[in-house]
Amino acid sequence: MTIKEIEDILLRYEEGKTTLREERLLQEFFQKNIDVPPHLRSYRSFFRFTACEKKEGTSPAFDMLLRTKLDQQSLDDRFFRQKRVTYYSLAIIACIILLVSMLFTFRLSLFPDEQPYGTITDPQLAYIETRNALIRVSEKLNQGLDQMQPLEYFSFGMKQAQRLSQYDKYQPIIFNPDDHTK
Repeated sequence: MTIKEIEDILLRYEEGKTTLREERLLQEFFQKNIDVPPHLRSYRSFFRFTACEKKEGTSPAFDMLLRTKLDQQSLDDRFFRQKRVTYYSLAIIACIILLVSMLFTFRLSLFPDEQPYGTITDPQLAYIETRNALIRVSEKLNQGLDQMQPLEYFSFGMKQAQRLSQYDKYQPIIFNPDDHTK
């Protein structure tokens, strides 16, 4: 075989388009040929390595371990797939229950539109109810104001601070009366 043919087969080999026969030819060329051109020497070590590995093979323990791991992986995949199916089916069931409950709620008129809420036809009764509601609101507001009582001390302190700010305002006049008389 010529170097040009080997280079063509190597190009096809790198693209993954060679046949088994062509790959055997490459292995034979690189194993038997001592005078390999310098630009093809890296391929020689590669093909020699693959030939050695084919001869050695793998140990039965390795094959057994690999099969066990693959079986375990397929069990894990089945477990996660089953878990995912369960999750999606529960989500679909929850949606169906929600839709059915909404349908029955509005279909059976559990909230009828005819019944007026909070409407009192008797004016005297309406006045009494309104007065009672306002009294309750007033009581709650007064409770809130009782809690605000300590803030009056703060307000007193603010008044004292305002006096000090007026002092700061008139301080230059007090200490230097000659400057401001002009």
